[in-house]
Amino acid sequence: MLVVPVHIIDLHASVWARARSARVHVDSTMIYRVGPTTGSPFFDLRQRIDRCWIDGVPVDPSAVAHEPVGGFADGVRVVRRRHSADSVHHLRVVYRLDKPMSDLSGAYPPRVSWTGPRLHWSFGMADLYAGRYLEMWFPSNLPFDQFRFTLNLHITGTPVHHTAITNGRAIVRAVNHWSIRFPSWFTTLSPLLEVHAADTVEVAAATVRLPISRRPVIVTAAKPVSRPEVLTAGIERISAVLAEQERRFGTFIGDAFTCFFHGAAGGMEYAHATTTSIAALPHEVIHSWFARGVMPATAADGWWDEAFTRYLELGEGPEPLDFRSDPIELCSRQPFQRTTSPLSYVAGSRVFRGIAALIGPGRLIEVMGEFFNVYRGATATTATLEAFLVRTTGEGALVDVFHRFVYGFDGAAPPSHRLSASSPALPPHPVVQVHSGNALWGNGAHPPGQFG
Repeated sequence: MLVVPVHIIDLHASVWARARSARVHVDSTMIYRVGPTTGSPFFDLRQRIDRCWIDGVPVDPSAVAHEPVGGFADGVRVVRRRHSADSVHHLRVVYRLDKPMSDLSGAYPPRVSWTGPRLHWSFGMADLYAGRYLEMWFPSNLPFDQFRFTLNLHITGTPVHHTAITNGRAIVRAVNHWSIRFPSWFTTLSPLLEVHAADTVEVAAATVRLPISRRPVIVTAAKPVSRPEVLTAGIERISAVLAEQERRFGTFIGDAFTCFFHGAAGGMEYAHATTTSIAALPHEVIHSWFARGVMPATAADGWWDEAFTRYLELGEGPEPLDFRSDPIELCSRQPFQRTTSPLSYVAGSRVFRGIAALIGPGRLIEVMGEFFNVYRGATATTATLEAFLVRTTGEGALVDVFHRFVYGFDGAAPPSHRLSASSPALPPHPVVQVHSGNALWGNGAHPPGQFG
């Protein structure tokens, strides 16, 4: 069975949360186009499917069961039908929404639960635990893909008003009924949703004008009513970090920023949004440029956004790298890896301090700003970042840095692998084809076949 990637053209889900039965049910349809190779498509969903249709034909849910791929046991779902290259198909699944079949570790895990007539639903995404993006709740792709997503949410059988906190465009259809649209540049890492009974959360908002774009941005902050955070102070802090980063790197993506103070340790970034503690707030806001402004193409590429954000957050000076020290692997180049390397924060930020020692800290900020503005709203691999840094700075020693301290190879990079300022210009969105196991994967700035 040849497992092949797809591009999700459209994802639509209708969710009914029924207080009387304390259950949540989903009817979701994914329209997808197969990449440039004929084979069996893969996607992911970490819920137990009750009913399934492929192109309108009912099939047993086992036709889209999980398969271990690329050496990773948790794997992905594989459609057990052979689809022709570049063909378009519909997958409809119906299921009861329940605790995701994912690694639920961490301080703020995903949750869907009832307390009497009150629903609490937190998307609860995480980088360090497998299967913790949109696939927890809905059919989704791996991070290379960008697709639009529409969520219709109905909460019935309860007199309690609920609040939906999200980074999508939410249209209130009626009490406890929303239509939420997430834009086509979002990936599986991007959407945020927190649903709470309205009397259990406090919400505040203010409009700020950022220094470079001069556009008004609505900053919304929310928290459980039991938490001590002062939302007006939180909004002021968010606004200050947004302004600082826009001056450094370029125009903020979006016209709003949404923050939910959950009270747990740490935080998690979403596209122009976060769930966070007060302590982690600056780190998560910076991610609006690196992680959810320009986005990692695979989980193996997730190291660079955490590393550079930590470098900025700590504000430590340049420090030359010691090539006598042991190699470190931050990027495995394994397309089916489902977690960001935990070494990203310390060893990764150390890499950027080493790069700052090579080209100068000011020049590093300039070049990363250029990188953001070229790839804003798109995905990028580690190889894309490496090539961009070498091409833009002309510093060939950066190849050795990535070779030893990112890819984890011993010794210097072979001369034939070196890039320099005189090398042929690379296209703005290079696509690297990687053969891993039985899958052909495009881990460039767009899915295989240059889908937009």
